[in-house]
Amino acid sequence: MLKKKIKDEKEEIESFYALLGFLLLIIAFLGGCSFGKVSLFIKMIVAFVVGDWYPIFLFMLLMYGIYLIVVRRPIDFFLEKYIGIYAIVISVLIISQIPFIKNMSSIDIEHFKLIEDTQLVVYRTINNIFNLWELEIFTLNFNLGGGVLAAFFSSLLVCFFTSKGAIAVAIAVIVFSLGTYILSFIKEKKKNKKKLAEAIIIEKRDNFEKIDEDKNIPEEEKTEASKVESIIEEKKDELTEELEEPLYDEILDLIVEEDEVSIAFLQEKFRLGYNRALRCMTLLEKNGIVGPETESKTRKVLLKQEKKDLKE
Repeated sequence: MLKKKIKDEKEEIESFYALLGFLLLIIAFLGGCSFGKVSLFIKMIVAFVVGDWYPIFLFMLLMYGIYLIVVRRPIDFFLEKYIGIYAIVISVLIISQIPFIKNMSSIDIEHFKLIEDTQLVVYRTINNIFNLWELEIFTLNFNLGGGVLAAFFSSLLVCFFTSKGAIAVAIAVIVFSLGTYILSFIKEKKKNKKKLAEAIIIEKRDNFEKIDEDKNIPEEEKTEASKVESIIEEKKDELTEELEEPLYDEILDLIVEEDEVSIAFLQEKFRLGYNRALRCMTLLEKNGIVGPETESKTRKVLLKQEKKDLKE
């Protein structure tokens, strides 16, 4: 009964994300075309955030819509691993805003005033975007800089570091973020290799223990057991993964009441070996019950969080 209820809720949540993906797809398509005021309004909203980079943003929105339709599961954009990407994006927008500030004749960029000139840059950026609405035209020939957010941050950097210094700071942030991301990726690869090596060692140890136990089994029983194992292996694809794990329902009943779970948690609660607990966790992740492993080796219980989101 619980399993059916969970399945129904999962299908409902997946349908919601597929619908959301379809909506993003329509928005990105309309924003990328020229269909009157609707397309112009979408472009204005996007340009307000990213300025001249609005075509790339609309393309990424299109790709994310397709992702939601196919996978039917959102990306958690609040993970720590995305902080470097956000820093790179903001730095690129700031660099795009510097020429916009230089072209403003009413500002002396070498003697930039923090409050007055910052207000002027932000106002001019917003004004340029709204002028496009009045002209009913939106082309890349207009200089929109990097958007309103970039207008504010670039003004601060120009005030404290001059225009060249602002570009240098932005480039330094990009290089640092890329380096951090690459090092994090290499570290994650090494950790996965180490985990795989440990799993292989444990499996080999279990196999050796099984061989020792098999020494006391008569030869006829061994032959019969090997036949049964071969039949099971042949039919493996026809069996459901839930039936292969007898404790699946019990594990499911327990973890839906938790916020986070881990392999060690399953080992402790159900007295499982590492390999079996790892298989159970992989199955739960595949079925959308838990999320990917974090740096603390815990996993969020997605089903519980998705229930809260639906209620809200």
